[in-house]
Amino acid sequence: MATRVLSDAELEQLASWPSEVAHSDLIAHFTVSVEDLRWLRSFRFSAAVRLGMTVQLCALRFLGFVPVDLSAVPAEVTDRLAKAIGVSPVALGRYAREVSGRSRREHVEMVIDRAGWRPCGRGEWKAFGDWLVARALEHDTPSVLFRQALEHLRTERVVRPGLDRLARAVASARVTADDETYRLLRPVLAQFPTGRLDALVATDPVRGVAPLVWLGDGATTASPDQVKAEVAKLAYLRDLGADRLDLTAVPPERLRHLAALARRSTPRALRQMAPERRHTILVAALAAGHTEIVDEVVQLFDQALSATDTRARNRVAERRLEAADADVDRLALLDEILDVVLDDDLDDAAVGLALRGMGSERLARASRSDDDRLPKDGGHLELMEASFAHVRSFAPQVLGALSFAASVSPSEVLDAVVLLQAMNAEGRRHVPADTGIEFVPPRWRPYLDVTHAAGDENRFKHYWELCVLFALRGGLRSGEIWVQGSRRYADPASYLIAPEAWPAKRAEVLELTGMPATFAERLAAIDTEIAGYLDALESLLDDPDSPVRVDSDGQLHLSPLTAEIVAPSVLAERDALVDRLPTVPLTELLIDVDRQTGFSSHLVHAGGATPRLPEIEHRRNMYAAILSLACNFGTTRMAELTGISADAIDWAIEWYLREDTLRPANTSIVNAHHRHPLATVIASTSRSSSDTTT
Repeated sequence: MATRVLSDAELEQLASWPSEVAHSDLIAHFTVSVEDLRWLRSFRFSAAVRLGMTVQLCALRFLGFVPVDLSAVPAEVTDRLAKAIGVSPVALGRYAREVSGRSRREHVEMVIDRAGWRPCGRGEWKAFGDWLVARALEHDTPSVLFRQALEHLRTERVVRPGLDRLARAVASARVTADDETYRLLRPVLAQFPTGRLDALVATDPVRGVAPLVWLGDGATTASPDQVKAEVAKLAYLRDLGADRLDLTAVPPERLRHLAALARRSTPRALRQMAPERRHTILVAALAAGHTEIVDEVVQLFDQALSATDTRARNRVAERRLEAADADVDRLALLDEILDVVLDDDLDDAAVGLALRGMGSERLARASRSDDDRLPKDGGHLELMEASFAHVRSFAPQVLGALSFAASVSPSEVLDAVVLLQAMNAEGRRHVPADTGIEFVPPRWRPYLDVTHAAGDENRFKHYWELCVLFALRGGLRSGEIWVQGSRRYADPASYLIAPEAWPAKRAEVLELTGMPATFAERLAAIDTEIAGYLDALESLLDDPDSPVRVDSDGQLHLSPLTAEIVAPSVLAERDALVDRLPTVPLTELLIDVDRQTGFSSHLVHAGGATPRLPEIEHRRNMYAAILSLACNFGTTRMAELTGISADAIDWAIEWYLREDTLRPANTSIVNAHHRHPLATVIASTSRSSSDTTT
C-alpha cells in the first residue's frame, strides 16, 4: 500500500517552523492574552520555562502541533513573545538545553489543556478515521485528502499526529473507500452478468477497438453521420441498462472519479485489475457515459439546426442586398413619377402621357411579381425548407432517442414535440387538422397559413416540423424543455431545494436571506421600495438643474455624470507611490497565486476528461485562457502576445471556463453558480493590483 502523499520538501515544511511568519499571523496566533499571562504566573516557573511554554502554546494554535525542536523558532516570534511576558529572548535557548524530555512532555500536556485542544487518542483517531473514509469516498486524490485531514484536525482542535501516521491513514482510507464503493454497488453489479461488463474492455472484432474506447470517442463535427453515431451509442448503452442504473448510494464525486479513471486507463490496464475494482469502475463509466452522450446528442442537434439556420440567414442577407441594389433604379423612377403626379399644372391626361413617356421597358423592369417580393422575414423559413431533407436526415433519430419534459405545464412546445415523435414513429406524412400552432413565431405563421389555405399538406408539414424543431431548440436553451437522463439539459427544478426538504430549511433560509415568509409580504415590500424610488424621481424631475429630465415625447433622459475632479497634488502623490512599487508581471502573479492557493487543482472537466497535452503545455494554455478572459484581450490578441495559437487558447476556454462544463472538484472551494470563477479570481486580482502590474 503506497503511502507517498507529499514530496520531501512539503513534508519538511509541514514538520517544522516556517522560515518566516507573516505579520498578520503574528498578530492572529502569537498574541499573548491577559488570561494566558495569568495562567503562566500561576506556576512558579523560571523565565526560560515561561518563554518555552508560551512558544509551545502559540505554536499549537498556529501549527496544529507542538514542534520538538524549539531552536528553529523564527526570531520575530521569539522577540514578540519574549517582550509580551517580560523576559529575554535568549531564555528560549536555555529552555532547550536545560529542561529534560520528561518535563517537556508535562509542559506540552499543560499547554494542550490550556489551549482547549485534545491529544489524538484512541477515540479521536477512530472518529478521524471515519471522517477520512467519508472524504475518500468523495474524491481519491491523496494530496487533497492529506490537506483536508490537516485542516479537519485543526478545526476539531485535535493535536496533529505524526506525518507518517497521517500518510498511512490516508492510504488506508483510500483502500477502505474502494471496498466501501464495491459494497455499495454490489446490488447494482448483481444486475450485470460478469461477461457483459468484461466485454466492455475486450476488443470488438467489428469496431476494431474495445467498446469502452468506442464510447469515449466524441463527435468531431455536427454532421448527420456523427449525430447518428452518437444515437447508436445511446442505443448500445440502453441495451446494457446504463439508463436504469441507480448509483445514488455512492457520492457523485466518487462516481466522477471512477468514470475519469476509466477514461484514463487503457482496456489492457482495466483487464489487469481485480474484478471487483474493474467492475465498479465500468459501472460508473457506463452511467457517466450515458449522461455525457445524451448531452452530446442534444448539443449536436442544436449545432446542426443552428448551421441550417445560419446558412439561411446568410442567404437572406444576400437577398436583401440584391433587392437593395435593384431598388436604387426603382427609387429613382419613383421620384420621377411623384414629380409628375404631384405637379398641379398637369391634368390627368398629361400625367398619363408623361408616365407613358418614361418608357414601357423601364416601367416593366421596375415592376415585381408576387413571387419576387420578399416576405417579412426575407424568406428565412422558405430557405430552411429547401434544406428539409438535410434536417430530416438526423432530427427523427434524435427525437426518437431522447425523452423530453417541460418545466411548466401545459407546454405547447412539448405537445408539438410529442406529436412529432409519434408521427415519426408511425410514419405519418400529414399533420392532424386540429394541431395548434400557438408556439410558432408570428414571422413564420404566414407560411403555414398560405400552405394550409392552398391545401399543400406536404409543404405545410415541412414548415410545421421546422417550427417544432426550432421551438424545441429554443426551449432546450431556455430551460423550458429539459431532457431526461441529461446533466447539462436537466430539469431546472433539480437545482433548487426539493419541495419535501423545503419545510425543514425554510426558517434558516429566510433568516439568512432576510426575506419575508410570504409572497404577499415580499410584494408589499417591493411596492414600498418602488414607491420610494418614484418619489425620489419626481423630486428630481421638478428640479430644472437635475440630471434627469423628460423630453416632449415623454422619454426619460439621464444627463452624463460630471467627472470627478482630482487635485493635482493627489495625482502627484499617486504617481510617486506607483513609481516606488515594484512592477510585477501579471503572468507571474497568476502563477504565484496558483502556487499558493492551488486553485487549478480544484477544477476538473465536467465529464471527468483528462487533457492529452503534456502537463506544462496544458497549464500554460489554461493560464493564457484565464488572462484572455479576465483582461478582455480576446483569444486572437492573447495569441499575438504569448505566441500560443488561438485554437489552443480557445480549446482551454472550452475545457475549463465554459459555464456549462465547469465543475469544481471541491464545492467548498469554488461556488458552483459563479460564472467563470477562474476568470473572476484573476480579474479581481488584476483590478486590485492594476497600478503595480504590467
